[in-house]
Amino acid sequence: MRFKRRRRLVALPEVSLTPLIDTALNLLVIFMVATPMLQNSLKINLPEAKNKKDYINAKQQNIEINIDDKGKVYLNEKEVELKNIIEQVKIALANSKDKIVILKADKSVEYDKVIKVLDLVNSIEGEKYVALATKQQ
Repeated sequence: MRFKRRRRLVALPEVSLTPLIDTALNLLVIFMVATPMLQNSLKINLPEAKNKKDYINAKQQNIEINIDDKGKVYLNEKEVELKNIIEQVKIALANSKDKIVILKADKSVEYDKVIKVLDLVNSIEGEKYVALATKQQ
């Protein structure tokens, strides 16, 4: 007696791409929302100005000095002490091609502190000019 072997057709499993696509699109949305928040990590409330001229192109390689509402001074988002700011700005100017320094100070900072930082930066040779940043109305 002969037995016939039945061949079973083995179905190849299909990989569902739906969860992969959902995950990729969720990550895309998360990065789109998170990226603008990373660029402005220092919260500085700039004073407003009515002048609407745009003197500085934002895409240029500028040096930013920020003074927050507590009076802390930051050079390109890294905290620096006021006594070391001249050396740090000189190093930054050596690496910058545009030689433009932008000073952003919170509107609640004492005027004296802003002028001290401005005088220190103006005493450095090599910068083209120092700009005071304001918020557009």
